[in-house]
Amino acid sequence: MAWTHIFETEIGRRRVEGFRYESHLKVVTVQKTDYLGDADSDNSYLTIPRPILAGEKIEIHGSNSAELRQELIVDAEFSEAEAAEIASLFD
Repeated sequence: MAWTHIFETEIGRRRVEGFRYESHLKVVTVQKTDYLGDADSDNSYLTIPRPILAGEKIEIHGSNSAELRQELIVDAEFSEAEAAEIASLFD
């Protein structure tokens, strides 16, 4: 699977790169604040995610522009306006 590089810019004082593979979208940026993660259990196993520290590289994926915007807000801590701006760069 080869991702095509679409753009590279700075938004919200963070470097942002956009990639596309068919209809899939990917943004590479850095974590805004430390994320210690939430432990999860399915009654058999306890899963403890690896912490992600501010400034670490992260990837955000979406199968369409609306999904990508939502993931950018929730997982990457971009504002609604910043997420919309990033998603618009794929158009």
